[in-house]
Amino acid sequence: MTITVANILEEALLLSDDSRLDLAERLIASTGTPAELLGEQARLAAERMRALDGGQSVEIPGADAHELARQTLRNRP
Repeated sequence: MTITVANILEEALLLSDDSRLDLAERLIASTGTPAELLGEQARLAAERMRALDGGQSVEIPGADAHELARQTLRNRP
């Protein structure tokens, strides 16, 4: 049997919350992404969640957000 991301995800979702968090941290660490960048991404995500929870921001469906990003990239000089 060929192992796929879908198979791994299915198995990972059976883990406890703590184990899933440990796995996620290990996977992120394996990418070699600088710790400063990871910290900034986490800070930004928390800031956006606070804005959403506080009503200063609204949710956009994923498909709409992806299309907006595509249009923005197409229109870059």
